[in-house]
Amino acid sequence: MSLKIDQSFVQTILDGSLAIDVVHENGAYSIWGGSSYTHHTGVYTPDANREHIEIRSFPAGTADITSDSDENVGLFQAIIKYPVDVGAIIIKTKAEALLGLFPIGAAITYDSQKTYPVSKNRDGGRIEAGFYQVVARVNYRAFVSR
Repeated sequence: MSLKIDQSFVQTILDGSLAIDVVHENGAYSIWGGSSYTHHTGVYTPDANREHIEIRSFPAGTADITSDSDENVGLFQAIIKYPVDVGAIIIKTKAEALLGLFPIGAAITYDSQKTYPVSKNRDGGRIEAGFYQVVARVNYRAFVSR
């Protein structure tokens, strides 16, 4: 699997002007400061009054395509969390803005690695651990040189 695929999703989120904290995998997070992000390592401590997104990639498989490249498929997931009782529309609007960063069929790129969203969706939302959350998912495919 190419790490550049994961990086293409992370960079697209950070460049997407979503104006929300981003919690990355395994002890990294980015805090929105009003006009840009500051990046930190360590455990992100959620504040029940501050919205954030938890992002994660789920590589699903690799298949031989040609003698010098493989097709990689997988899923990128973002769990968007807002304080309870702010209403469902505000969080669903943020989920739609996030999904809008990944047009189906258009490549997102990191360091010349192109990744293509092939489908996307969001769930209806629910309350969990003091937050109202919506899960947004993007299924992808990428062609990786060997």
